[in-house]
Amino acid sequence: MRFGIAVILCCLAGAQGQQVFSVNSETPQFRGGGKTTERQNCESNMFTVQRELGAMGEKLKAMESRLETCQSLMELKSTVASLKAMLEDFKKEQEDRPKVAFSAGLGENGHTGPFNTGTTLVYKTVLTNIGSAYNPATGIFTAPLRGVYYFIYHCHGGSSSEMNVSLYKNEQHIVMAYEGKSDDSSDNMSNGVSLQLESGDQVYLHLAASTHVWGQPKSISTFSGMLLFPL
Repeated sequence: MRFGIAVILCCLAGAQGQQVFSVNSETPQFRGGGKTTERQNCESNMFTVQRELGAMGEKLKAMESRLETCQSLMELKSTVASLKAMLEDFKKEQEDRPKVAFSAGLGENGHTGPFNTGTTLVYKTVLTNIGSAYNPATGIFTAPLRGVYYFIYHCHGGSSSEMNVSLYKNEQHIVMAYEGKSDDSSDNMSNGVSLQLESGDQVYLHLAASTHVWGQPKSISTFSGMLLFPL
């Protein structure tokens, strides 16, 4: 680029050095037969320099475009790295998170009840017991840690007597499912609830006096619970 500018200055200086004005003429006069050729050469050099400057300008634009592309790629790589770090943190959080879930079937082939007094239902057929918080010998779920849990139960029975099953937290009545006598050959009922529990709290199902539920090996009557999230 410096060479191009130098050529322009030299050409201008040469042209001015060769130009002679006549005192009695309005039009400048040039001496020497080679002056026209020199001027043409100077103009040709100027055009060459202009082309080179134009080409350099295009190269500069291309370099700017490449720099912008590189900057975008660097920003993209930074974003990908941040997302990978977030994913690893999420995986670690899930791995460290306590896992508690159970499902159990009543397991009896026939009626359970009616009894003269209320009875804790014991769901003996364990389908799932992650965390071993459910005891199939007693029918009681014991919260291993403070958190919010979800419980759901489904009961099947005949039409000979009522069904009345409640969910208890410790000795506190929480929810109930009820089905009266009917002309149908069988009845079904269910209920569910989310509970905030402290470590050691117990949850179980209670069959009311003079009512019944029906069980079978296919676990038609079930009791399930899971930890939604710790607190």
